[in-house]
Amino acid sequence: MIVSATPTLQGYQVIRYLGVASEHKTVPAEMVEDEASEEVPRYYQELAQKLRAHAVKAHSNAIVGLNYQLTPIPSEY
Repeated sequence: MIVSATPTLQGYQVIRYLGVASEHKTVPAEMVEDEASEEVPRYYQELAQKLRAHAVKAHSNAIVGLNYQLTPIPSEY
């Protein structure tokens, strides 16, 4: 399955959009703020895998426009 952060794929034509899919994960603020954290790429991979599952369920062959956003949640909440 093709996974791309761009809205188009060079050499491919999007015939039909099947909708928007989203996933989220709550992580400690210190993980997001520590740019050297080895956990962050693992979180990205985990979220991408969940989105692939959505795509397979929708009989899709690609995910386009993938966007990650990590928002730190203060520990006092």
